[in-house]
Amino acid sequence: MRLKRGHSRAIGMVVAAVGIAAMSPQMSQAAVVAFDFDGTIVRSQDPSNLLSGGFKSGDPFSGQVVYDTSKAQPSFALGVYYFLEGGSITFTSGGHTFAGSTAASTQSCWPAADNCIPPFTIDVRDNSAGSDGLFYGAAYLTYDGQTAPGSPARSGLLLLLTDSSQSALSSKALPIAPPDFSAFDRHIVNLFAAGPDFMSPPLYSIDGEVTSISAPSAVPEPGTMTLFLAGFVGLILVGARRRKFGIPSLS
Repeated sequence: MRLKRGHSRAIGMVVAAVGIAAMSPQMSQAAVVAFDFDGTIVRSQDPSNLLSGGFKSGDPFSGQVVYDTSKAQPSFALGVYYFLEGGSITFTSGGHTFAGSTAASTQSCWPAADNCIPPFTIDVRDNSAGSDGLFYGAAYLTYDGQTAPGSPARSGLLLLLTDSSQSALSSKALPIAPPDFSAFDRHIVNLFAAGPDFMSPPLYSIDGEVTSISAPSAVPEPGTMTLFLAGFVGLILVGARRRKFGIPSLS
């Protein structure tokens, strides 16, 4: 049985579409979202010198957010997503790095547990309190891979992007791509450590103005290579089928 030329052309178009999707990151939906951010520290408070003057106003900083969308757990609040695994945020300045991640978390926060603070959270606020906003945050920070200075009972690292025009977001869905820096008019990083209760004064705190956001080229898109291989194998199979039935090339 010989395939008609039209059938052969249709098969070729399908395989070509698969190949194009495989080679185009924009057309394949990644399970892992990652982006870098950079900026300048605008305020640093460290009354007990726990950071040894390592973070000063005017110092540049960099950071990264990474999260696996398949690990998200929606909370009872619409637009809030908990991550018990597969999420992290870092803040680096002066050769020192604060990091919050889900690596050490074993606690279930959904359904809600008593005194549960999720290790990594994304809060999506569409038309909330007069603005749109994306808040990426982590608790239980480490410092250069070790216990944070002062061994704080409470700590946090938060990247806040807000848009007072309320046009940056169109829903409260979990973002599946890095945020568009230009879509927001306020870009802030806040890092703090404090005592065991909410009335305790800060041990130290740092505020920074983010000046750029970019997608790191070093982070691969999960599924892209799998899709590429599927397209490549498809091309081989179609070529073999043509040879078997004597179907001429489309060229």
